[in-house]
Order: sequence, then C-alpha cells, then structure tokens
Amino acid sequence: MKKNENKIYYIAFITIISVILLTMGEFFNSNVILLALSTYIVSLPIKKYGLFNGFYVYLAVLIIYYITSRGKTYWVVYSFFGIYPFIKFFIESTINSLKGKLIFKYVWFNSTLFLVYMFYGNLLLLNIKNNRHFVAFFSLLFIELFFLIYDIMFTKVIKLLGR
Repeated sequence: MKKNENKIYYIAFITIISVILLTMGEFFNSNVILLALSTYIVSLPIKKYGLFNGFYVYLAVLIIYYITSRGKTYWVVYSFFGIYPFIKFFIESTINSLKGKLIFKYVWFNSTLFLVYMFYGNLLLLNIKNNRHFVAFFSLLFIELFFLIYDIMFTKVIKLLGR
C-alpha cells in the first residue's frame, strides 16, 4: 500500500512541476528552456514506473495546463513536443544503431515541426511566403541544430535526475 501511495505522490509532484514550468515559460513569453525542462521531467515517471504512468502524467499536464493557461499557443507546442519522451523511449529501446536512432528522431521532429508550422507558422519564425527563403533556411538549420543539442541534453539530464 505504501508503494502505491509513493507512486501517486511522485506522479502528482512531477505533474505539478511540469505545469509550473509551462506556466513560467508562458509568462516569460515562450521560453524554450522551460518547455524543454518540462519534457525532461515528464520522462522521469516513464523511467521509474513505466510508460503508462508517464502517459498519465503527460495527459494530466495537458489537461491542467489547458485549463490554467492564458493563451493556447504554448499549450499546442507542448502537446506536440511533450510526447517526445515516449518517442525517445521507443527509439532508444528498439533501434541499436546511432544512425538509425538519429534518422527516426529527426523524422519525428521534422514531422512535428511541420505540423506546428501548419498551425502556427509565425511561431517558428519561418516566414517563407514573403520571399525570405535565405532567412527561413538558416532558421530551420538553427532549429535542427537546437533539436540535436536538446536530444543530447535530454539524455544527460535523464541520467542525472534518474539516479
């Protein structure tokens, strides 16, 4: 019985911390670092209690943050990128080669990036319509590099926090 209580407290604590980080990110005008931290934290229940408990945390964060957020743009971005801990878990546990892992991660990331762009193009600062292809190309290149750094940091943070 005590083990289930600890699990519930842990999951509730992670949910609250994630919602606080998202709220702070929205308050500080879409701070990407806080968004990244909230996705890192959601992966802790996955590591400690399994995929289903991590998914419950993700859903709880989505619902609570949807209710409490001022604008929905940051919520939409989190709903796409908050699922990354699950994607990373499946890729890391099923694919052995580094090259294969990177390919699948970038396929997921670019698909998600495309969906976010379709919904909120101005959010990504990729304004291709106004004949700014050069700026859009370098913005996209920067975003791709940021994702690589994010993924490397994700692995390091989870190893550090999951001890």
